[in-house]
Amino acid sequence: MKRLVVAGLVAGLATTACAPTRQAMSADVERGLPSSLTRSTRWLGADADKDAAVNDAVKRLLQEPLSPEAAVEIALVRHRRVQLAYESLGLAQADLVDAGLLSNPRLALAAHFHPDAPSLPPGLDVDLELPFLAVLFFAQRVSVAEARKDAALVRVIDEVVATAADARKAAVAAAAAVELARLMRADLEAAEGAVILMRENTRAGNQTPLDLAEEELRFQHALLATADAERDAAFAIERLKSALGLFGGEGDVRVAPLSTLPALPEPGAAAVVDVPTLERVAVGKNLRLQAMQRDLDAAARELGYASAQRFLPDLDLGVVAEVDGSDVAVGPGVAVALPVLNFGQGEILRRESALRREAAALQRAAVDLRATARQAGIVAELTRRRLHQVSTQVVPQHLVVVDELERRLNGMIVFPGRLFEGRRGFLQARRLEIEALRDAWLARIDVELLEQGGTPAAMTMTWTSTPTTAPTAAKGHD
Repeated sequence: MKRLVVAGLVAGLATTACAPTRQAMSADVERGLPSSLTRSTRWLGADADKDAAVNDAVKRLLQEPLSPEAAVEIALVRHRRVQLAYESLGLAQADLVDAGLLSNPRLALAAHFHPDAPSLPPGLDVDLELPFLAVLFFAQRVSVAEARKDAALVRVIDEVVATAADARKAAVAAAAAVELARLMRADLEAAEGAVILMRENTRAGNQTPLDLAEEELRFQHALLATADAERDAAFAIERLKSALGLFGGEGDVRVAPLSTLPALPEPGAAAVVDVPTLERVAVGKNLRLQAMQRDLDAAARELGYASAQRFLPDLDLGVVAEVDGSDVAVGPGVAVALPVLNFGQGEILRRESALRREAAALQRAAVDLRATARQAGIVAELTRRRLHQVSTQVVPQHLVVVDELERRLNGMIVFPGRLFEGRRGFLQARRLEIEALRDAWLARIDVELLEQGGTPAAMTMTWTSTPTTAPTAAKGHD
């Protein structure tokens, strides 16, 4: 008995000593991250000086226009979702430490007196018990806690990867919104110039009141479109701040223009997304599926633990000593719960149901992920083709139209209103190009997220289907 107690205490102390430290778990997270993110994330709260240095670095980054990469650096140290994930890993560490500790021994003392002989000293009963099952099922408890800790570790990595992707997408969307607002202001200026010219021509009798009314209406629509674009830009900046984890009073956030982004591969290039390959890679590397698999493993171990313990729910071994005057009696003590009323049927059913639920959830997540990966590949290819068409065909053709209209205006062949319409058509084409570039990049980020083991949100075809029309002749003159 003495050897058993000592062995159990030594095992508990050894497990506690071997429990992973905060620094070791942070290193485990970094090893599981893509190489581009390993130096960007940090578990804050352990070193005040390093935390202050991180805040200073964030302030320096905010002083310049933010690129998507800079947005990622800020989000991974400032967004609370990352720190919450790290702290869940800390809770898993605490559970692992608890699993590696044995229950404290129980000491019971009882005194008995001699009413028929008051002069005799009272007797003393001493009972020292150690929960034997804590030693017997020590390895099972630790294995369950390790599986849960491994699942928490994978979830932290998944959260870091997802936070980085969200920050990149928010930066791209904000840059596009700001540029669209600038274009709409330019379109408004063109609409204002056209309506001023139309008013003068109407007063001179060169155009009808109907022509003026239609131009005035186009100007009002341009005002509304510009207001909408300004609103969308403001909202996009606020969404970017949220994706970065910034507080409201940390100043304005400026974004780098879309033109600073690397060029996307053209259709037909070697980097075209292969949908079956993407699906296979996504399922094989997906972090959420890995975490769910570890949860399933932990549930299976918990079922085995419960099954082994159901017929021996409680067993204490110890030493009993009885002291009565000069007489001392010492012997072993055993306390066991008799499983005659409760065989743990409910606990077994509960564990079996939990295991089946974990398995069903894993299967459902895998099916959804396959669909998401296929959709991401299709969307990435279609958005890239759309961008290529708009950039290489639509926008250049509008430039040709504007150049020809300027040439004809100089030759007094066309009315100036035609030139205004041509320029507005070019601005609308540029709007389509910006939207197509934004959508292509958002789709590309989703593909990269899948390749890194992340899980994009449900995707939709987000591009704007605003038609581009050829400039029409201004009524009354050609």
